[in-house]
Amino acid sequence: MFGKKKEKADTTLYCSFCGKSQHEVAKLIAGPEVFICNECTELCWDIVNEDFKAALVRARSEGVSPAQVLKLFDKTIAGHLRAKYILSLAILERMIAKGDAEAEGGEWSPDRILLVGPVGSGKRLLAQALAQAMDAPFAAITEKDLDERTPGEVWEQVALKLLSESSFNFEKATDGVVYLEINSGLPASLAGFCDHRLVTLTEISRRRMEETELEFDLSRLLIMIGGPFLGLPSRSGPVSRDQMARFDSRLDREDCRALAQALNGVSREALLDYGLPRAIVDRIPYVAAMRDRYDGECEEETGA
Repeated sequence: MFGKKKEKADTTLYCSFCGKSQHEVAKLIAGPEVFICNECTELCWDIVNEDFKAALVRARSEGVSPAQVLKLFDKTIAGHLRAKYILSLAILERMIAKGDAEAEGGEWSPDRILLVGPVGSGKRLLAQALAQAMDAPFAAITEKDLDERTPGEVWEQVALKLLSESSFNFEKATDGVVYLEINSGLPASLAGFCDHRLVTLTEISRRRMEETELEFDLSRLLIMIGGPFLGLPSRSGPVSRDQMARFDSRLDREDCRALAQALNGVSREALLDYGLPRAIVDRIPYVAAMRDRYDGECEEETGA
Protein backbone atom coordinates (compact mmCIF):
# COMPACT_ATOMS: atom_id res chain seq x y z
CA MET A 1 0.00 0.00 0.00
CA PHE A 2 1.10 3.47 -0.73
CA GLY A 3 1.07 6.06 2.00
CA LYS A 4 -0.64 9.41 1.64
CA LYS A 5 1.40 12.02 -0.15
CA LYS A 6 2.57 14.68 2.27
CA GLU A 7 1.38 18.19 1.41
CA LYS A 8 4.06 20.83 1.31
CA ALA A 9 3.70 23.61 3.86
CA ASP A 10 2.66 26.95 2.41
CA THR A 11 5.74 29.18 2.63
CA THR A 12 4.22 32.09 0.74
CA LEU A 13 4.69 35.43 2.47
CA TYR A 14 1.99 38.10 2.57
CA CYS A 15 1.94 41.85 3.14
CA SER A 16 0.67 42.55 6.67
CA PHE A 17 -1.16 45.67 5.45
CA CYS A 18 -2.91 44.83 2.15
CA GLY A 19 -2.74 41.03 2.28
CA LYS A 20 -1.14 40.59 -1.14
CA SER A 21 1.28 37.69 -1.55
CA GLN A 22 4.93 37.99 -2.46
CA HIS A 23 4.01 36.83 -5.97
CA GLU A 24 1.58 39.73 -6.50
CA VAL A 25 3.96 42.58 -5.71
CA ALA A 26 7.41 43.66 -6.83
CA LYS A 27 9.02 43.60 -3.36
CA LEU A 28 8.15 42.46 0.13
CA ILE A 29 10.11 44.03 2.99
CA ALA A 30 10.45 42.03 6.19
CA GLY A 31 10.15 43.47 9.67
CA PRO A 32 9.84 41.92 13.15
CA GLU A 33 7.08 39.36 12.43
CA VAL A 34 5.50 41.68 9.82
CA PHE A 35 5.91 42.36 6.11
CA ILE A 36 5.12 45.38 3.96
CA CYS A 37 5.01 45.42 0.16
CA ASN A 38 6.39 48.10 -2.15
CA GLU A 39 2.86 49.28 -2.99
CA CYS A 40 1.98 49.95 0.66
CA THR A 41 5.36 51.61 1.17
CA GLU A 42 4.60 53.98 -1.71
CA LEU A 43 1.15 54.66 -0.23
CA CYS A 44 2.71 55.53 3.14
CA TRP A 45 5.14 57.87 1.40
CA ASP A 46 2.27 59.55 -0.46
CA ILE A 47 0.45 60.17 2.83
CA VAL A 48 3.52 61.79 4.40
CA ASN A 49 4.20 63.71 1.19
CA GLU A 50 0.66 65.12 1.10
CA ASP A 51 1.21 66.60 4.58
CA PHE A 52 4.45 68.17 3.35
CA LYS A 53 2.81 69.67 0.25
CA ALA A 54 -0.11 71.03 2.28
CA ALA A 55 2.32 72.68 4.69
CA LEU A 56 4.22 74.27 1.79
CA VAL A 57 0.99 75.66 0.36
CA ARG A 58 0.16 77.24 3.74
CA ALA A 59 3.69 78.55 4.00
CA ARG A 60 3.42 80.44 0.70
CA SER A 61 0.43 82.39 1.98
CA GLU A 62 1.23 82.67 5.69
CA GLY A 63 5.02 82.77 5.75
CA VAL A 64 7.24 80.20 7.43
CA SER A 65 10.63 79.96 9.12
CA PRO A 66 13.39 77.60 7.95
CA ALA A 67 13.03 75.75 11.27
CA GLN A 68 9.46 74.86 10.29
CA VAL A 69 10.67 73.60 6.91
CA LEU A 70 13.30 71.52 8.74
CA LYS A 71 10.59 69.80 10.79
CA LEU A 72 8.82 68.79 7.59
CA PHE A 73 12.13 67.68 6.09
CA ASP A 74 12.83 65.50 9.14
CA LYS A 75 9.84 63.34 8.20
CA THR A 76 11.60 62.11 5.10
CA ILE A 77 15.33 62.08 5.96
CA ALA A 78 17.07 60.91 9.12
CA GLY A 79 20.42 62.26 10.24
CA HIS A 80 22.65 64.71 8.35
CA LEU A 81 21.42 67.56 10.53
CA ARG A 82 23.72 70.33 9.28
CA ALA A 83 23.05 69.40 5.64
CA LYS A 84 19.31 69.56 6.31
CA TYR A 85 19.72 73.04 7.83
CA ILE A 86 21.19 74.25 4.54
CA LEU A 87 18.68 72.39 2.36
CA SER A 88 15.82 73.84 4.43
CA LEU A 89 17.08 77.33 3.58
CA ALA A 90 17.32 76.35 -0.10
CA ILE A 91 13.75 75.01 -0.09
CA LEU A 92 12.49 78.16 1.60
CA GLU A 93 14.22 80.47 -0.88
CA ARG A 94 12.92 78.44 -3.84
CA MET A 95 9.43 78.63 -2.37
CA ILE A 96 9.65 82.41 -1.87
CA ALA A 97 11.12 83.01 -5.34
CA LYS A 98 8.48 80.93 -7.07
CA GLY A 99 5.68 82.59 -5.10
CA ASP A 100 6.99 86.08 -5.91
CA ALA A 101 7.30 85.24 -9.61
CA GLU A 102 3.77 83.86 -9.75
CA ALA A 103 2.38 86.91 -7.94
CA GLU A 104 4.25 89.43 -10.10
CA GLY A 105 4.08 87.51 -13.36
CA GLY A 106 7.87 87.49 -13.71
CA GLU A 107 10.51 84.86 -14.28
CA TRP A 108 12.69 83.17 -11.69
CA SER A 109 15.78 81.02 -11.85
CA PRO A 110 16.71 78.84 -8.87
CA ASP A 111 20.26 78.62 -7.56
CA ARG A 112 22.25 75.42 -7.34
CA ILE A 113 23.11 73.20 -4.40
CA LEU A 114 26.43 71.45 -3.86
CA LEU A 115 26.59 68.26 -1.77
CA VAL A 116 30.11 67.37 -0.63
CA GLY A 117 30.72 63.98 0.95
CA PRO A 118 32.42 60.61 0.49
CA VAL A 119 30.93 57.78 -1.53
CA GLY A 120 28.16 56.13 0.49
CA SER A 121 27.23 59.20 2.53
CA GLY A 122 23.77 59.35 0.95
CA LYS A 123 24.11 62.40 -1.30
CA ARG A 124 21.94 61.01 -4.09
CA LEU A 125 19.30 59.73 -1.66
CA LEU A 126 19.23 63.15 0.01
CA ALA A 127 18.70 64.84 -3.37
CA GLN A 128 16.00 62.34 -4.33
CA ALA A 129 14.21 62.72 -1.01
CA LEU A 130 14.33 66.50 -1.42
CA ALA A 131 12.62 66.18 -4.80
CA GLN A 132 10.00 63.82 -3.43
CA ALA A 133 9.30 66.07 -0.46
CA MET A 134 8.78 69.01 -2.84
CA ASP A 135 6.58 66.89 -5.15
CA ALA A 136 9.03 67.52 -7.98
CA PRO A 137 10.19 65.02 -10.62
CA PHE A 138 13.76 63.79 -10.23
CA ALA A 139 16.49 62.83 -12.71
CA ALA A 140 20.06 61.74 -11.97
CA ILE A 141 23.11 61.73 -14.21
CA THR A 142 26.84 61.18 -13.72
CA GLU A 143 30.04 62.73 -15.05
CA LYS A 144 30.25 59.74 -17.40
CA ASP A 145 27.18 61.02 -19.22
CA LEU A 146 28.87 64.40 -19.71
CA ASP A 147 32.11 62.75 -20.91
CA GLU A 148 30.37 60.57 -23.49
CA ARG A 149 27.70 62.97 -24.80
CA THR A 150 27.27 66.63 -25.60
CA PRO A 151 25.46 68.83 -23.04
CA GLY A 152 22.48 69.07 -25.41
CA GLU A 153 22.19 65.28 -25.68
CA VAL A 154 22.40 64.88 -21.90
CA TRP A 155 19.74 67.54 -21.34
CA GLU A 156 17.48 65.81 -23.84
CA GLN A 157 17.83 62.61 -21.81
CA VAL A 158 17.13 64.53 -18.58
CA ALA A 159 14.09 66.31 -20.03
CA LEU A 160 12.55 63.03 -21.18
CA LYS A 161 13.14 61.51 -17.74
CA LEU A 162 11.50 64.47 -15.97
CA LEU A 163 8.54 64.39 -18.36
CA SER A 164 8.11 60.68 -17.71
CA GLU A 165 8.30 61.21 -13.93
CA SER A 166 5.64 63.96 -14.12
CA SER A 167 3.24 62.05 -16.41
CA PHE A 168 4.25 64.41 -19.26
CA ASN A 169 3.06 67.50 -17.40
CA PHE A 170 5.39 70.13 -18.92
CA GLU A 171 4.89 72.73 -16.18
CA LYS A 172 5.66 70.24 -13.42
CA ALA A 173 8.59 68.73 -15.35
CA THR A 174 10.28 72.13 -15.76
CA ASP A 175 10.18 72.59 -11.96
CA GLY A 176 12.09 69.35 -11.43
CA VAL A 177 15.29 68.46 -9.59
CA VAL A 178 18.39 67.28 -11.46
CA TYR A 179 21.21 65.58 -9.56
CA LEU A 180 24.67 65.42 -11.15
CA GLU A 181 26.99 62.95 -9.45
CA ILE A 182 30.72 63.56 -9.83
CA ASN A 183 33.03 60.90 -8.38
CA SER A 184 36.13 60.86 -10.62
CA GLY A 185 36.82 64.47 -11.57
CA LEU A 186 35.34 67.66 -12.94
CA PRO A 187 33.98 67.09 -16.49
CA ALA A 188 35.32 69.51 -19.08
CA SER A 189 31.76 70.27 -20.23
CA LEU A 190 30.44 71.04 -16.73
CA ALA A 191 30.10 74.78 -17.26
CA GLY A 192 28.45 74.32 -20.66
CA PHE A 193 26.04 71.81 -19.19
CA CYS A 194 24.97 74.11 -16.35
CA ASP A 195 24.58 77.10 -18.69
CA HIS A 196 22.18 75.29 -21.02
CA ARG A 197 18.80 77.08 -20.98
CA LEU A 198 16.65 75.27 -23.53
CA VAL A 199 16.41 71.86 -25.17
CA THR A 200 14.27 70.93 -28.16
CA LEU A 201 12.45 67.61 -28.07
CA THR A 202 10.87 65.85 -31.02
CA GLU A 203 7.39 64.44 -30.56
CA ILE A 204 6.33 61.81 -33.08
CA SER A 205 2.60 61.49 -33.76
CA ARG A 206 1.86 57.89 -34.66
CA ARG A 207 -1.60 58.80 -35.89
CA ARG A 208 -0.53 61.56 -38.26
CA MET A 209 2.96 60.16 -38.87
CA GLU A 210 4.56 63.56 -38.40
CA GLU A 211 7.12 65.13 -36.09
CA THR A 212 6.56 68.14 -33.82
CA GLU A 213 9.32 70.07 -32.04
CA LEU A 214 8.73 70.93 -28.39
CA GLU A 215 10.85 73.38 -26.40
CA PHE A 216 11.72 72.36 -22.83
CA ASP A 217 12.72 75.26 -20.55
CA LEU A 218 15.67 74.34 -18.32
CA SER A 219 15.96 77.67 -16.48
CA ARG A 220 13.70 76.72 -13.53
CA LEU A 221 15.26 73.33 -12.80
CA LEU A 222 17.01 72.93 -9.45
CA ILE A 223 20.48 71.51 -10.16
CA MET A 224 22.21 69.64 -7.35
CA ILE A 225 25.86 68.64 -7.82
CA GLY A 226 27.27 65.95 -5.55
CA GLY A 227 30.66 64.34 -5.13
CA PRO A 228 33.51 63.56 -2.72
CA PHE A 229 35.68 66.45 -4.05
CA LEU A 230 38.75 64.98 -2.34
CA GLY A 231 41.08 67.60 -0.91
CA LEU A 232 38.40 70.26 -0.68
CA PRO A 233 38.74 71.88 2.77
CA SER A 234 35.50 71.91 4.71
CA ARG A 235 34.40 74.01 7.65
CA SER A 236 32.75 72.52 10.71
CA GLY A 237 31.78 73.51 14.20
CA PRO A 238 28.65 74.13 16.25
CA VAL A 239 25.84 76.36 15.04
CA SER A 240 25.89 79.54 17.12
CA ARG A 241 22.96 80.68 19.21
CA ASP A 242 22.56 83.73 16.97
CA GLN A 243 22.34 81.51 13.89
CA MET A 244 19.80 79.27 15.60
CA ALA A 245 17.71 82.33 16.56
CA ARG A 246 17.69 83.49 12.93
CA PHE A 247 16.80 79.97 11.83
CA ASP A 248 13.65 80.16 13.97
CA SER A 249 12.53 83.49 12.47
CA ARG A 250 10.86 84.29 9.16
CA LEU A 251 13.40 85.15 6.49
CA ASP A 252 13.38 86.65 3.01
CA ARG A 253 15.52 85.45 0.10
CA GLU A 254 18.54 87.56 1.05
CA ASP A 255 18.35 86.34 4.66
CA CYS A 256 18.26 82.72 3.48
CA ARG A 257 21.42 83.19 1.45
CA ALA A 258 23.23 85.08 4.20
CA LEU A 259 22.48 82.40 6.79
CA ALA A 260 23.45 79.67 4.34
CA GLN A 261 26.81 81.35 3.78
CA ALA A 262 27.41 81.19 7.54
CA LEU A 263 26.39 77.52 7.73
CA ASN A 264 27.97 76.25 4.50
CA GLY A 265 30.49 73.48 4.96
CA VAL A 266 32.79 74.85 2.24
CA SER A 267 33.78 78.45 1.51
CA ARG A 268 33.38 80.10 -1.89
CA GLU A 269 37.14 80.67 -2.11
CA ALA A 270 37.80 76.98 -1.51
CA LEU A 271 35.48 76.04 -4.38
CA LEU A 272 37.30 78.39 -6.74
CA ASP A 273 40.71 77.12 -5.62
CA TYR A 274 39.52 73.56 -6.20
CA GLY A 275 38.86 74.36 -9.84
CA LEU A 276 35.12 74.81 -10.08
CA PRO A 277 34.31 77.42 -12.78
CA ARG A 278 33.49 80.86 -11.38
CA ALA A 279 30.25 80.92 -13.39
CA ILE A 280 29.10 77.85 -11.44
CA VAL A 281 30.41 78.94 -8.03
CA ASP A 282 28.59 82.28 -8.35
CA ARG A 283 25.33 80.33 -8.61
CA ILE A 284 25.96 78.01 -5.63
CA PRO A 285 24.92 79.74 -2.39
CA TYR A 286 24.13 76.41 -0.73
CA VAL A 287 26.94 73.95 0.07
CA ALA A 288 26.19 71.00 2.36
CA ALA A 289 29.13 68.95 3.61
CA MET A 290 28.09 65.42 4.58
CA ARG A 291 29.81 62.70 6.53
CA ASP A 292 30.06 59.01 5.71
CA ARG A 293 27.51 58.23 8.42
CA TYR A 294 24.50 59.78 10.08
CA ASP A 295 25.46 62.75 12.21
CA GLY A 296 26.69 61.64 15.57
CA GLU A 297 27.50 65.20 16.51
CA CYS A 298 23.97 66.62 16.45
CA GLU A 299 24.31 67.99 19.97
CA GLU A 300 27.60 69.66 19.09
CA GLU A 301 26.19 71.15 15.89
CA THR A 302 23.16 72.64 17.61
CA GLY A 303 25.29 74.01 20.38
CA ALA A 304 23.38 72.00 23.00
